[in-house]
Amino acid sequence: MCANKSVERSISDRDKPILAYLQDVQLDLHENDFGFTLTFEFENNQYFEGNVLTKKYEMSKPNVIEKCVGTEIKWKQGCDPTHIKKTKKKNKKKVTVNQKVKSFFDLFQTIDIEDKEKEGEDDEEEGA
Repeated sequence: MCANKSVERSISDRDKPILAYLQDVQLDLHENDFGFTLTFEFENNQYFEGNVLTKKYEMSKPNVIEKCVGTEIKWKQGCDPTHIKKTKKKNKKKVTVNQKVKSFFDLFQTIDIEDKEKEGEDDEEEGA
């Protein structure tokens, strides 16, 4: 059972066997800004290549995240918990597609907050 309810809600059944390999989580505060880096250390496992995943939060002011840089996870064949294969019918043919699903490992996506804000502004301009 997870001590933090919001983290617990983000962990899917597909994530749990992978997280069983988690050995340590470290927090490192940046010296040159207000940001921090989370480092997740895993045992060798059959799910992804490497043993260390990181998420770096870049912040020039307290509580203002400008960018989040995550490790690109190199999933082994058939082990990616962030996508599932779905079969759909298209023109009377069955087509298999990869569908995005929620996962704890979405945490490691890189996000540029400024780019996200620009996208929102573009959306607003198009609707005007």
